[in-house]
Amino acid sequence: MKKKLLTATLLFVALGLSACVQPVEKSKPVDVPSSSEEASTFTVSFHKNDGTKDDIIETVTVNKGEKVSKPASDPTREGFVFKDWYKDADATNLYDFNKVVNKNTNL
Repeated sequence: MKKKLLTATLLFVALGLSACVQPVEKSKPVDVPSSSEEASTFTVSFHKNDGTKDDIIETVTVNKGEKVSKPASDPTREGFVFKDWYKDADATNLYDFNKVVNKNTNL
């Protein structure tokens, strides 16, 4: 008898607890591109590469499939001569302004 009473009590408690749980809402999908190829615009940031934390001199938003133009003026720094815009901070990979922008880019 005690076993049946204990089983009935546990069943009652379990059913009572399950009735208190609210169903979880499914989240709605967010309209965010899953990769840079699906984005409609890209950001191109021009850096003066002077070793400072905030060395961005210009940021441009470019539509997918378009090219970016060089800034109107070259950056200046005492004791240095500006050569060109590069894809890497070590200035070994020259950027080709004749190609379309297909991702966010730092120059």
